[in-house]
Amino acid sequence: MILVISLILSQMNVFQSYAVTNEISGLKMKVVDAEGNKPEYNGKTTILTDEKDINLNGDASVFFEAKGTSMDLTNIEYTFFKQETLPNENDFNNVKNWNKVNYREFINGDVVKDEPGYLTWRSYNVAHMATMSNKNGSWSNRANVYKNPNNKIQFQSTKTSKSVEEYIPEGKITKSVFMIPMDIGVNGGPYPNYKEASKFWGYIKPSETGTYYFGINSDDGSYGYIIDNSGKKKEIVSGFFYPHGSKWGTKNVPVKLTAGKYYPIYLEYFNWGGSAHFELYYNKDCKVSNNNKKVVPENWFYPSRTDEPGEISESTFEIDYKAKFPTEPGTYYIGVKSGNKKGIYGPFKVFPKAPINMVKEVEKNQFLLNEEFTINYKIQPQPIPSENILPESYLKDKEIVLVMDTSGSMAWDIERGGGSGYTWDNNGNKVHYYLDSKGDIIYYRRHKIKYDLYKQGNEVYYKDYVGNIIKPRITIAKKAAKNFVEKFKGNEKVKIALVPYDSYAKDVTFNNGDFANLSDENQYQQLINKINSLQPDGGTNIGDGLRKAYYKFSNSNQNTRKYVILMTDGEPTFHSYIVKKFDWGDGSYYYDYYLGYGSHYYIDGGGNYTTDEDREYANKVAKDLILNGEHKIDSFMIAFSNDADKNELKNIANSAKGYYKEAIDGNALDEVYQKLAKQIQSDLPIRGINFKEIFPQGINIVSASKGLKIDGQTVTGDIGSISYRLNKQTNQFEAEPFEFFIKVKPTKTGDYTLGKCGNDDSTSYIDYEDIDGSDGHKEFPGVDISVYEKQPPDISANLKNHKTDNDKYNLDLTIDEPAKIEIFNADRYLIWKKDREKNSNQYPKTFSIDINKSDVNGNYITIKAQDKFDNVVEETVPLIKLKPIEIKSYAHEIIKGILDIETQKNSTITSVKINGIEVIKNDVLTNNGEYRLEEVDLKENDNEIEISVKNYIGNTATLKFNRNIEVQEPIEVELGILVNKEFKKESQINLVKGYSLNLAISIKNIKNQEVVLEIGDKNSIEVSEIEVYEAVYDEDKISIGNKVDAKINKQTYKIILPKVDNYKHYIIVYKTKAKIDAKIGSVVNKIKIDNNLMTSSVINIVELPNLE
Repeated sequence: MILVISLILSQMNVFQSYAVTNEISGLKMKVVDAEGNKPEYNGKTTILTDEKDINLNGDASVFFEAKGTSMDLTNIEYTFFKQETLPNENDFNNVKNWNKVNYREFINGDVVKDEPGYLTWRSYNVAHMATMSNKNGSWSNRANVYKNPNNKIQFQSTKTSKSVEEYIPEGKITKSVFMIPMDIGVNGGPYPNYKEASKFWGYIKPSETGTYYFGINSDDGSYGYIIDNSGKKKEIVSGFFYPHGSKWGTKNVPVKLTAGKYYPIYLEYFNWGGSAHFELYYNKDCKVSNNNKKVVPENWFYPSRTDEPGEISESTFEIDYKAKFPTEPGTYYIGVKSGNKKGIYGPFKVFPKAPINMVKEVEKNQFLLNEEFTINYKIQPQPIPSENILPESYLKDKEIVLVMDTSGSMAWDIERGGGSGYTWDNNGNKVHYYLDSKGDIIYYRRHKIKYDLYKQGNEVYYKDYVGNIIKPRITIAKKAAKNFVEKFKGNEKVKIALVPYDSYAKDVTFNNGDFANLSDENQYQQLINKINSLQPDGGTNIGDGLRKAYYKFSNSNQNTRKYVILMTDGEPTFHSYIVKKFDWGDGSYYYDYYLGYGSHYYIDGGGNYTTDEDREYANKVAKDLILNGEHKIDSFMIAFSNDADKNELKNIANSAKGYYKEAIDGNALDEVYQKLAKQIQSDLPIRGINFKEIFPQGINIVSASKGLKIDGQTVTGDIGSISYRLNKQTNQFEAEPFEFFIKVKPTKTGDYTLGKCGNDDSTSYIDYEDIDGSDGHKEFPGVDISVYEKQPPDISANLKNHKTDNDKYNLDLTIDEPAKIEIFNADRYLIWKKDREKNSNQYPKTFSIDINKSDVNGNYITIKAQDKFDNVVEETVPLIKLKPIEIKSYAHEIIKGILDIETQKNSTITSVKINGIEVIKNDVLTNNGEYRLEEVDLKENDNEIEISVKNYIGNTATLKFNRNIEVQEPIEVELGILVNKEFKKESQINLVKGYSLNLAISIKNIKNQEVVLEIGDKNSIEVSEIEVYEAVYDEDKISIGNKVDAKINKQTYKIILPKVDNYKHYIIVYKTKAKIDAKIGSVVNKIKIDNNLMTSSVINIVELPNLE
């Protein structure tokens, strides 16, 4: 007989985890991104299929909403599954840390709010119970005690009775819930027939928010609980329901309560006769005892309208909760659960965004009145791992259309700003000149004089009467365009088209194609020659130039990146149309504007001035074709003159959602084209970075970097773009940092925060288009400065490790004059001080100060210095924290890890050394004090990490951290059988009814973990003789070696491995038998390590084959 052994893992089709389809009634979820709401989850698994619903634009959040009475709403938890496939039951089970959704609870009309000092009460007839006798434990049995309820339910006072007659007048009916110790029944009391049993319920409303602990004094038995903020039942006492004398009892469980909120409370009390006592006590914020207990105030209690004792009254639970969506690129599903009910919402795709770090620095933070100082702004794009970017998003061909203005005004001299001006003759006389539309005739004082062309290098200019060189705009524009084209020469992925336009757009082709292939030398030269041949003439039909540019992409691949760069020296003065009609109603003409492909149309316009139709046509083409046409086009509009109405071109750029650029002279035009070339060459561009900062009154703006504009207290400007390029050596997208400055002068004394207004950090920021196309917004940190009439103390500081005491820092503090010095932690708690010295001869002076690490918190300390003139200065010194190191990979003894550094906001990391080796080439800017270093080299065991930081005013910290790195390779689990002590991995396991087989589990890279074998059907399969062995290698064979002393529970099949220092390879052998009466079919066994499912197997139970 041959047994075929079958092993089927959970990843195979035979064992599939079932889909998650439970319903969480009443729960709604919606994801909201920069563009608005996504389709809503409404209690049932919601799978999205439309790409516009799946793709997230900009930062996104998840909103949870619910309102209902289901207790499911009190236990909503969620997680984000980052995976391409729909989460299944195993995925849900493998999540260790779920996020809790907060809820609010409202009691619907059950609290009797106008009856404070009462609880709802029901008494029970205990005539059937023996007085002062607990025979057979009858008084300890709730069913016996509460067997006969009295019909009447009423409110009972929560005052504490001080005498028998106050509590139970004439021995008939009790008048309060609580009483002090007293003799009522037999053995000294006035009413020998007294015995009772009661239940009380209602609400308790504390006067203060906090954590409470409750306890009970009772004679005899009692029980009670309170429902706290978590919605959970918190027992006051347990095991207290039996006859006893006056006794103190408490479970001392923390009960978190909020002031003014009503919490359900339930109490039980019985007395079998004799003495009596029942009081409820509490203590706040620490455990309750006989020494600190306080009586719960009478007015904290409120009765309930419900008539079933002990039940929690119906509540309404409301959820209004917001969670931030993960920002790491990838595909996500949102998993939600409440108990055994589960749901899925998604998928959603997060696209990569550019990580931009920014700081703002000043030389110091104290300045004298009218002392000019410079604020330096630094922007540092952080590397983006290439695996975070889809290749199809950057490995694209690029097509560019240069739309060039060749109108008559392009013959004018850019220096003189138009077609007329003044110059001087040989005698020094001032003379008037004018260039005609050809640019070759000059008029002086009504005399027409024609001049020859003047050639300088390869460019053509004109000379005026006295020999001054006149530079027509067209010549400058052609040179800038050719320099732009040269940047792409030989690039097989870039093609460029040319559209000249004046009163209408011209068509330019290259070997009968719309675009010149720049990797083809012949076509490249054709493009240069066609640019050289451009001549100025006619009007300015910007709309027609854009229309012609749009149709250049008619035969383009949809995935090609498309760019239109339009240059003009003025506003539109012509428009194109197909029908011109007269409106007899208002006596004006109206047009059907031409947006088509061909050349059968008409033109009209102001010619030398702009009409409403000229503007309207240009904006319509920009919006209807460039923006909303069937091609995705990035457009740039360049205003090349210093006298045009720039607002017109800005409006056209806005209609196309494009970018507006200005160039007032030839150098500026060339610079604009070169920046655009760099941006287009970028694999991942960040476009349209616009800066703005509003300065407070009392701070005058003196000057700013080129390109920034000053308007009163506001500085604005287009500061360019960021161009990410793929570095194939580092396999990262990298971009160059850049800086700019603003120089200011304080005119009033006082304290200022530059870039911050109150708690709003929105007065200094950049707006931009991120690499995923979403709108980006990032704020510069605020900078605190002080302005004085007289020079305050000047201080500098450096924080470092203490040489001998690991529990302390050492601070070197240098100050230039005697002063009272105080040092505070981030909570403004004083941690060190020194009075001002009288002797000033030894200054500047450096103090070496020891600071206890336990005294500091947050990410900085503050130094305050006050001199003899009461001038006060405060400066901060950064602290540095290193989060636990995350191991990213481990192969061939090379450890790659991630360093997460935290320090003061607006700080720069100047050095990071790991085991003496510098790992950053240049200073790196933090993002709100945080910085992550990816893929750093570490070694196993001890690592010394030294980090240096400089804050925005130049104070520094250099701290060393020792980190022990213990690396564990992934646990590998294989299933098979044991044959002659050799482990054999098998792909099939069949088990015959009535027979046994030694099944085996091979587990590599395991240490002190717990292994559990879960048997799917114990009625069909039994497991015995579980043993653990060390694995022994013999060439290609794996066999069992020495037996391991593991703790094995044969009932639960739990195996606790012994504690060892190194990772091991074990083989677990378990004898498995299919019972003789087992059902034919499959049984699933699961192998878990530390409660994580590692793999599963399916054992097929079969009949013994008929061998006849």
